[in-house]
Amino acid sequence: MPRHSRLVLPAVPLHVIQRGYDRQQCFFVDDDFVVFRQWLHEEAVIALNSWRR
Repeated sequence: MPRHSRLVLPAVPLHVIQRGYDRQQCFFVDDDFVVFRQWLHEEAVIALNSWRR
Protein backbone atom coordinates (compact mmCIF):
# COMPACT_ATOMS: atom_id res chain seq x y z
CA MET A 1 0.00 0.00 0.00
CA PRO A 2 1.51 3.39 -0.96
CA ARG A 3 2.23 6.05 1.62
CA HIS A 4 -0.15 8.92 2.13
CA SER A 5 0.99 12.29 0.83
CA ARG A 6 2.68 14.51 3.39
CA LEU A 7 0.70 17.39 4.77
CA VAL A 8 2.64 20.58 4.04
CA LEU A 9 1.43 23.69 5.83
CA PRO A 10 2.84 27.16 5.22
CA ALA A 11 5.19 28.41 7.97
CA VAL A 12 5.30 24.96 9.63
CA PRO A 13 8.75 23.30 9.62
CA LEU A 14 9.25 19.79 8.26
CA HIS A 15 11.50 17.14 9.75
CA VAL A 16 13.46 15.60 6.87
CA ILE A 17 15.61 12.49 7.19
CA GLN A 18 18.10 11.23 4.61
CA ARG A 19 19.00 7.56 5.01
CA GLY A 20 20.26 4.78 2.83
CA TYR A 21 18.42 1.52 2.25
CA ASP A 22 18.06 -0.42 5.51
CA ARG A 23 19.74 2.53 7.29
CA GLN A 24 22.97 1.98 5.43
CA GLN A 25 25.46 4.80 5.00
CA CYS A 26 24.65 7.19 2.13
CA PHE A 27 27.98 8.96 1.78
CA PHE A 28 31.31 7.18 1.83
CA VAL A 29 33.49 10.18 0.92
CA ASP A 30 33.34 13.51 2.75
CA ASP A 31 33.38 15.44 -0.53
CA ASP A 32 30.10 13.79 -1.62
CA PHE A 33 28.49 14.78 1.66
CA VAL A 34 29.69 18.39 1.31
CA VAL A 35 28.26 18.62 -2.23
CA PHE A 36 24.92 17.16 -1.09
CA ARG A 37 24.71 19.56 1.86
CA GLN A 38 25.49 22.53 -0.40
CA TRP A 39 22.87 21.42 -2.95
CA LEU A 40 20.28 20.99 -0.21
CA HIS A 41 21.07 24.42 1.21
CA GLU A 42 20.71 26.05 -2.23
CA GLU A 43 17.45 24.29 -3.10
CA ALA A 44 15.72 24.51 0.28
CA VAL A 45 12.75 26.85 0.28
CA ILE A 46 13.56 27.89 3.83
CA ALA A 47 16.81 27.94 5.78
CA LEU A 48 18.22 24.79 7.29
CA ASN A 49 17.96 25.14 11.04
CA SER A 50 20.22 22.30 12.05
CA TRP A 51 22.27 19.52 10.57
CA ARG A 52 23.34 16.27 12.15
CA ARG A 53 25.60 13.80 10.46
